[in-house]
Amino acid sequence: MDVSKKEQLDKVDKLLDKLRPHMLADNGNIKVVDIKDDSVVLVKWMGACSTCTRAELTLKYSVKEFVKENMPEIIDVVAI
Repeated sequence: MDVSKKEQLDKVDKLLDKLRPHMLADNGNIKVVDIKDDSVVLVKWMGACSTCTRAELTLKYSVKEFVKENMPEIIDVVAI
């Protein structure tokens, strides 16, 4: 993994640290899996978030917006 990709992964993970307390309060979490060459971040829902019916809304209106606002080079965030 090249350094810039690792730096990007670390930056996304640190951003998600600001959102994690809300997920952890409901026994869930989110994990950064990868960043594709086309600047798409892949995440995986963990714990209660993996079966939550609102995970898609959380991704769209919280996670994706927050990451893109703080890292304009990211074009999308997708749950796998």
